[in-house]
Amino acid sequence: MRITGGSRKGLVLESPKGRGIRPSSDYIRQVIFNIIGHDLSNKKVLDLFSGTGILGIEALSRGAEQVCFVDNSSNALKLVIKNLQIAGFKNKAHVVKRDLTKKNSFRLKGKFDIVFVDPPYDKSLLKKTLEIMPVLMLLQDNAIIIGRSSKRESLSSYVNQMRLLDMRKYGDTRLWIYKFGREE
Repeated sequence: MRITGGSRKGLVLESPKGRGIRPSSDYIRQVIFNIIGHDLSNKKVLDLFSGTGILGIEALSRGAEQVCFVDNSSNALKLVIKNLQIAGFKNKAHVVKRDLTKKNSFRLKGKFDIVFVDPPYDKSLLKKTLEIMPVLMLLQDNAIIIGRSSKRESLSSYVNQMRLLDMRKYGDTRLWIYKFGREE
């Protein structure tokens, strides 16, 4: 598993052991950053269901000011911390253990410009997460939310105050790109 762009491009990170954590492939990450942009200077990023932390670390490599990594798995969070150390981004990260299947677990400090939501497939967790997020005041106006699901999951064009900008299919993966806030 390697960083695909930014200041740490090419840096190899620790990969997960076993099948419990499913990191985004290089190709999917490149697609995501082609969509949202490669310069994330001054952006605050939230990486939900962070797993290895690769999406948030990619954001830091591309200039993000700060990333909050959230996962329920102690093993995943240990891997996130190890990868932050390898990449030299520990001082720009906040790592939080929370069970994101519970509504009260979303009590986080700050508002975010970019949110990655990459839950386990086929459990409707992406939809549930998107439905609660705007209500909890986690998002800056015009925040971009990138969700990843299996091709079997389907989402609405509008979820609360978020509107679907784009949806793309890649094999078994769907990428959902939403924008939060007023329509322009």
